[in-house]
Parts: sequence; structure tokens; C-alpha cells
Amino acid sequence: MSKVVFLFCEDDCHVGILANITSDLVPVHDIRTVKTGGVRGQNAFVEGFLTRGGASTSNKTIVFRDRDFDFPIPETPELQVEERENKSICTLYRVTAENYLLSPDMLKAYFHHIGKEADHNFLDIFETSARQITAYSAARHTLAFFRDNFSFRTSWTPQSGKLPTNLDSAFCLEKAWDLVSEKQAKLCPIDQQEFQEKFTSFFSKFDDEFFRSQQYLVWFNGKDLETSINQNLPTGSNIAMEAYYRFALHQFDFRHFPDLMQFRDFLNTI
Repeated sequence: MSKVVFLFCEDDCHVGILANITSDLVPVHDIRTVKTGGVRGQNAFVEGFLTRGGASTSNKTIVFRDRDFDFPIPETPELQVEERENKSICTLYRVTAENYLLSPDMLKAYFHHIGKEADHNFLDIFETSARQITAYSAARHTLAFFRDNFSFRTSWTPQSGKLPTNLDSAFCLEKAWDLVSEKQAKLCPIDQQEFQEKFTSFFSKFDDEFFRSQQYLVWFNGKDLETSINQNLPTGSNIAMEAYYRFALHQFDFRHFPDLMQFRDFLNTI
């Protein structure tokens, strides 16, 4: 008899990736996917769902979530699994689900699909777009490094994908420190010099080899990256990202990603 598995995830990108992973499970489980609408508040949503008896018939409860900036990125592409009370928390290796769907080749294929001019150098467009958000991405990782127990955000903009108007390093460092400084009156013992050094460490990590090897597809927030890419497409070539992701999910193959293969293996052990 197949097992009933409640699988909580954030949004449509996660649902599409999970459908790709679970399509060939042997034995076939009864996978019941529930969208929670974002990583913030996800735990409360899941607990409320379980408390109301929504998963009373399940054999297993799994939360499939973005890494976001909540955990350091490991050296190797691996799934992070945490067993917590009545559920398993499975955290992606890359920052967001969108990071798995963004690629120069996929964007070129999408341009062909919708009949747009596809002779652009999409690799250069991706690299240029990533380089432009280097300082902002370094600031977000720095804020994440220091924010434990102090609950400041990892950006001064309203949300991921909403890029600041100024992307130079001095401005990004200043705005990032402002978020920390707001907490200083509440006994937030973070030294500004240490904060600046950590920012420099992240900024230096994002060097030429980092961009040549496309590590920005792992480290940079996918929503931030998609905004920068759209801004760098040739005039008149901007695209609707929701439509792009729907296309990318139809072409997607989870087998290219070690952490997603680990998740498939994890499901097979239930």
C-alpha cells in the first residue's frame, strides 16, 4: 500500500520542481502537495495545518523549502535535512527554487519558443546581470551571517526581486549597516568593523572565477537575479517571468542537481 505523504512547499516553482521529482517514485507514494505561500511564516502555517487535523491520515510530513539566507551555503551541493518533532525539514542547496530554473540556455530556448530574436549572447547577459548585483548580494549574505537572535532583515528593499536604485559597494554596505544600527539600541552587540570585514569577505568571494563558473546561480537570490536579467535584455525583449518559469518547468530535469537527487532518494526511503 502506498504511503500518504504531505509535502509542504512555498509556491508554483516549488510545486513544478516537486512534480518533476516525484513523477518516477518507486513505489509510488500518495504525495499531497500543499502550498504555504512563502518561507516566512511557513512553520506557523504547517503547524496550524497539522493542528487542525489536515494531515491526520499522513504517514509522513515534509517541508520542502528555500535556503533563502537562513543557512550558510555548504561547500558541496547537498540537501539539508532536519528532523523536527513530527516533520522533516528539507532545505534546498541553492538560495531559491528560481535558481534551479534560471540558465542562459533555458532563456535562449524560451526566446525561440515565443518567437523572439534569440541571437543574443545570453551567457554574457547573465554574467553582466549577476555582476551588477554583486555588492547587494554580498550585503544580503553579510546581514544573514549576523542576524541570528536579532531579527533584522537581509535587505532594505521591500522584497526579493526589488533591487535598490544604487548598487555600488559603498552604498550597499551603508544601507546594510543601517539595518543593524537600528537594533543597536536593543543590545545588538555587532561591531561595525567586523561587519565591514565580513562584507568584504563575501564581496571578494564573488570574483572572476565565481562568475565564470556561474556560481551566482547558487549564491545570488533568484528573484534578484531575474530582475537584473530582465533589465539587461535588449530593448523590447523584456519577458514575463511567470511565463518563463512555466516553460522552464516543462523542460526541467531534476537529475542535473545533486541535492534534488538526494531529495528523491529521501522520498524513496520513507
